[in-house]
Amino acid sequence: MHTYDRSITSDESHISTPSLSQAECASACTFLFLAGEKRTIQRGSWLGFHQGSWDKDSIKEHFEYNKEDAINTLKKEFGQQFSSSKSVLEQHTDTTTIHTSKLPDGVVFAYNKEDVQKTVKICHEHGCPIIPFGVGSSLEGHLNANFGGISIDMNNLNNIIEVHPEDSTVVVQPGVTREQLNTHLRDTGLFFPIDPGANASIGGMAATRASGTNAVRYGTMKDNVIALEVVTPNGEIIKTASKA
Repeated sequence: MHTYDRSITSDESHISTPSLSQAECASACTFLFLAGEKRTIQRGSWLGFHQGSWDKDSIKEHFEYNKEDAINTLKKEFGQQFSSSKSVLEQHTDTTTIHTSKLPDGVVFAYNKEDVQKTVKICHEHGCPIIPFGVGSSLEGHLNANFGGISIDMNNLNNIIEVHPEDSTVVVQPGVTREQLNTHLRDTGLFFPIDPGANASIGGMAATRASGTNAVRYGTMKDNVIALEVVTPNGEIIKTASKA
C-alpha cells in the first residue's frame, strides 16, 4: 500500500501531512469536510493538508463520537430505512480496491433529499462522519469508514426528472447511473459522454470528478455539470447555480 508523506510551504504557513495511506487520507478529508470542520484546507487530489502535523491516532481521536446515541436516533427517525446488520455494512465499503475494507457503523437508505437532510443534521449533531454511497464502483478508497460513521445510500434517488433536448441539459437525482441516463436519452439524439469504465452513479461521478476515454473531446464531469442541489454539512439545502 502506498503512503504519502510530504509537506508544502506557503506564504502564510508551513503545512505538513501525516504518513497515511491514500484511502485513509481521502476518508479523513471527507469526514472533516462533512462534519463541518473548518480547520482543514483542501489541497491536492488526494490529501487535505492541515496546519501542523497530525498522525493517524490523533485523527482517529478527532472522530470519536457517541455511536450508540447516533444510531438510536437514526433508528427512531428512519425505522427500516436504517440498517446496522453486518451483511449490509459489508456492501457499503470498498470491495474493488487493494485497501482493507473498513465498515461503517450504519447505513441509511435515502429516498429523497429530505432523508439526506435529516441524516446529515443528526450526524452533525452527534459529530458523526458521513459517507455518501452510490454504486460502490470507485477505486479511490474513499468509501472506507476508517473512523466509523454513517453511510448514506443514494441508490433509491434514481429518477430522471427533466430532459431539455433544445438546450442539451438534463436534471437527474444522484442515484441515476450513466447507462440508465444514456438509455433514457437514446430517442432524443443526445448522450451523456463521461465514461469512467463502470456503470457509476451520476452523483458519485460528480463527487470524484470522473473522466474517461471521451474526456479529450467532451471534458470531465467538471465540464458537464451546470448546477448542483447540495445538502451542506449542517443540513442546509442550497443550489450552486442556475441553468443560465
